[in-house]
Amino acid sequence: MKIKLDENFGLSARNIFAQNGFNVITVRDENLQGVSDEKLFNICKEEQRILVTLDLDFSDIKRFNHEESSGIVIIRPPKGIRYNIILEMIEQLINYVKTEEIKNDLLIVEYGRLRKHQSEE
Repeated sequence: MKIKLDENFGLSARNIFAQNGFNVITVRDENLQGVSDEKLFNICKEEQRILVTLDLDFSDIKRFNHEESSGIVIIRPPKGIRYNIILEMIEQLINYVKTEEIKNDLLIVEYGRLRKHQSEE
């Protein structure tokens, strides 16, 4: 599975994905810090990578149609947390994808729970 980590994740997050067999690259690896959300979304679409981010702007389904992408994962940690909790939430996500596919989905990862956006058809 191909992942792109947004600029708000560090090496520890990247290493967790890599150690679990993911093809992972970060926004920092590609010197894309500061690019617009739209540009980042389009780059992920072109590269067929799932975007993993802390940026809630990507939950706007009218602005970012996850069904046109490989998928968007938004990590929503509790307020005032430490980075180690985010790393635990990444492990939670990794355990999820061992049995479920993310393809074209919008997935919200909260501490202790995951929610998949249901398309309105």
